[in-house]
Amino acid sequence: MKKNSFREIDSGKRENLIFLALMGLVLLLQFGALFYYGNQKAGFHEDELYTYYSTNKTAGLFVNDRQWMERDELRNDFVVLPGEGFRYNVVRQMQSWDVHPPLYYYIFHTACSLFPGVFDKWLGIGVNMVAYAFSYGLLAWGTYMAAAWEGQKRKGKILAFLTCFFWGFSGAVISGVMFIRMYQWLTLFVLLCMDLHLWALKTKNSGSVRFLLPLGMTVFLGFLTQYYYIIFHFFLGAGFCLLLLKNKKIK
Repeated sequence: MKKNSFREIDSGKRENLIFLALMGLVLLLQFGALFYYGNQKAGFHEDELYTYYSTNKTAGLFVNDRQWMERDELRNDFVVLPGEGFRYNVVRQMQSWDVHPPLYYYIFHTACSLFPGVFDKWLGIGVNMVAYAFSYGLLAWGTYMAAAWEGQKRKGKILAFLTCFFWGFSGAVISGVMFIRMYQWLTLFVLLCMDLHLWALKTKNSGSVRFLLPLGMTVFLGFLTQYYYIIFHFFLGAGFCLLLLKNKKIK
């Protein structure tokens, strides 16, 4: 019996290592695809230019009305100038004059502050690729939990692999990373919220601080990233509450 149990443990470890290696390989291949399409990206959508402008402009959203501007003077409105890095109070002020929450702009401003005077598409794409990497892991975790609900771990790993493979190579996801806006970070917090609910159901911790505290932080950060987050969370929360009521967990 002991020999068989050791064999089962060794087999399980080997299977986990193979799964992790395959997931890592797919992520590297998808990063390669993102670098390829990022290199092909030419020009900027007006909203992308607004991302740079509303995050890094020295004078906030003040606009020179009908005044001639030299090339370098105009360019300075889209970069963090030396000595103006990490001015989060200015970023917050600029977003308070607009309609967007500030968290994404804090993150983007941090990246730009690390490279003062640089205007480059890879600053925006790089920030999105960080969110993409976390989203990849969260999607794998959520798919695994949902598929392996009845202890079917191998099924969970297979479905997690296939889901992440087709998700990461899809045109919509690649476009989301290429688009220098907050939507890839919105995806991250949506997936994190979904995973927390799946974990609470699976472990029966729906009323514990271990669930409610990280959930509250996720809701806060998600709403500070994009207002659209609240639409997703409303329907997920409503369905979750109905399920708890069905199971007579009134509290």
